[in-house]
Amino acid sequence: MFDKFFTPLLSLFTILGPISYCLLAMYEIGRLGYFHAPVKFLQIGSFGVHDVLEKVYITLIPILVIIGLCWRVKLLRGREKLYGLIVAVGGVFFILYRLSTSPEKQLFFLVAAVLCVLPGIRGTNFPEYGNEAEESEGVKKTKAQSFDGIGSQSLVLLGLISLLCFVFTAAGARDAAFDKYYWSIGNEVVLGFYGDKVLTSNVIEGSIGPDFFIKEIKNLDQGIAYRSIGPLRPAPRWEEIAK
Repeated sequence: MFDKFFTPLLSLFTILGPISYCLLAMYEIGRLGYFHAPVKFLQIGSFGVHDVLEKVYITLIPILVIIGLCWRVKLLRGREKLYGLIVAVGGVFFILYRLSTSPEKQLFFLVAAVLCVLPGIRGTNFPEYGNEAEESEGVKKTKAQSFDGIGSQSLVLLGLISLLCFVFTAAGARDAAFDKYYWSIGNEVVLGFYGDKVLTSNVIEGSIGPDFFIKEIKNLDQGIAYRSIGPLRPAPRWEEIAK
């Protein structure tokens, strides 16, 4: 009895573990990229479990819900299919609200999501499972048809991976634009802890950069403090200054 639940759960965590850390890497690339900070020193082993729980799953769970809503549309018929599609579109508007950086866009996408989700849920009857009629055995697929099916599934998988990478990179940039609280060391702000290293930068009139420092945590000669110094913006790079 226990094995029936433990084995699938263990398999799920085995699959989600590496995926979660890769998505966290995309999130950090987007967040640090917003400040024009270096990202090539990042390694999968640099991230902690707390960052995965805080940054990945909070964004991943709504995405999985929306994927489930889109898949559910295939099970509906007639008017119910239309209502299900409206709910799925509302979920997409919610993700766009999560990724928006301006208050006007956030308000627009939030109102659009509510206007889609509420009428859609109200007009949808959830399908019943378990009493479906047995389908007759279809014609056996040829090798060419099987190959086309594998190709289509591969394209869907590639599209899903690309979507997740885009969403998490955009989410990282969005959070960088709105974060208020940062760890600081003296006059330097900490942009992140990565294993035994810390990435810092000077803050001048609310701007970060263009100089960044990668330091060993054990070599820090000052204490760290958690302060409200944001939101911060990226300082112009030397190319922009030259123009």
